[in-house]
Amino acid sequence: LVLMEPGHWTDVQPNDIRWEHKLVVVLVGLPARGKSFIAYKLVNFLCWGSTRAEIFNAGKMRRVIMKDGSKSTSDFFDSSNNQGFQKRERIAMMTLDMALDWLEKEGDVAIFDATNSTKARRQAVLDRCFDRSEYLNVLFIESICDDQQVLLKNKLCKIANSPDYRGWDQKKALQDLNKRIENYKKAYETIDEDSLSYIKLIDLQSKVIFNRIYGNVANTIVRFLMCIHNRMAPIYLCRAARFEAEESLTEQQQQEE
Repeated sequence: LVLMEPGHWTDVQPNDIRWEHKLVVVLVGLPARGKSFIAYKLVNFLCWGSTRAEIFNAGKMRRVIMKDGSKSTSDFFDSSNNQGFQKRERIAMMTLDMALDWLEKEGDVAIFDATNSTKARRQAVLDRCFDRSEYLNVLFIESICDDQQVLLKNKLCKIANSPDYRGWDQKKALQDLNKRIENYKKAYETIDEDSLSYIKLIDLQSKVIFNRIYGNVANTIVRFLMCIHNRMAPIYLCRAARFEAEESLTEQQQQEE
């Protein structure tokens, strides 16, 4: 018997036991909301704690599959662009399948880095995960950012590092990114399903909301996310002071010598 949630025990078949300790972290959010920043911070933290964690990025997969993927403009992400929508959905599911394959063979935590900005997409992700095993754990992390200073910093970081904007003039790249964000906003739906296990990160740490968090790894992730930030912060180095008793003992030892 395995405790799935408080008060609910269920039988687990032998071939499903391996999924009980595995977790898919599904990132949610508009572009330039720090999703990849969160993903890299999280995977480094988990690996430091000897948890086998890996990032699976849908944008990277898109650039590999599409010959012109490195130059995908904002029009490709318009919700009214049906052809673009079908390609994005197919690429997202391919990326998720890679994550699930890796989990099944060797991993502990797979981080699915994509916008996952609609309820339909998130349900499709859940269905895909539970097709592998109904005992697989799925945790959504939504990054919501309205702080204009944080947003601008995120946008400038994205256009400076993303292959989508390699070789672009900064002003034109920023305009295209803003248009891409507006296209996503047309269809964006925040997480409000009480049945989901999720964490909402507001302005990259100023406020954290979480719901239905079960398991040691998920609880560890909550505590970690409450500490991360992308702002400059001082680092203090403290040198231990010597106590009078220690100094007296040292003088006494020197006299005895």
